[in-house]
Amino acid sequence: MLDLDQIRKFAKIRVYTGYVFLLFVVLLADPSRLYSLPFLIVGSVFFAFGLIIRILAAGTLVKAEELVTGGIYQMTRNPLYLGSLFLGMGLTIMSAQSLLIILYFIIFLPIYNMMINMEEQFLSGAFGRDFEEYRKKVPKLFPGRGAPPGLGVNFSFARYRKNRELSGNIAFLAIAVIVWLKMLYQMPPIFHIPPFN
Repeated sequence: MLDLDQIRKFAKIRVYTGYVFLLFVVLLADPSRLYSLPFLIVGSVFFAFGLIIRILAAGTLVKAEELVTGGIYQMTRNPLYLGSLFLGMGLTIMSAQSLLIILYFIIFLPIYNMMINMEEQFLSGAFGRDFEEYRKKVPKLFPGRGAPPGLGVNFSFARYRKNRELSGNIAFLAIAVIVWLKMLYQMPPIFHIPPFN
């Protein structure tokens, strides 16, 4: 069984990889691209959706202490990763850089899948049959048909703060604002990536 230290070490790699990637998103965002405004709008919708999911998840989760199955965890076993996936995807789409969008999926889908598998191995060892029953009922990442009731159940701002989400969410918002400002002021990227034809 994996221990929490192993999971935390891999999580740090995931986080720093994300920071580096988002730095490239900001530097290479190209408001001069044809159709960059629709990319910005669509990306912003994905971004907002991801932010809401992460807030709901972080305000419900009690990390490594209990098996959380209420609230948004009724829809997906891994809402924090789902929220992160949408946040990163939204910011990447906002860049209007096709290559970055493709690279995002190539890099982060496998990383998130590895993190989820590691954490679920830990949860299976820690919570046994309860987790296995939960795993049978609730999808791994993307919600199944029909949203169950009680999305706000067990949400707590104290838990949200304890899970240290606020600073990360502020950082994500700052990156989104920078990309929007690049669009509004037509600031060019540090170098142009040729578009796909």
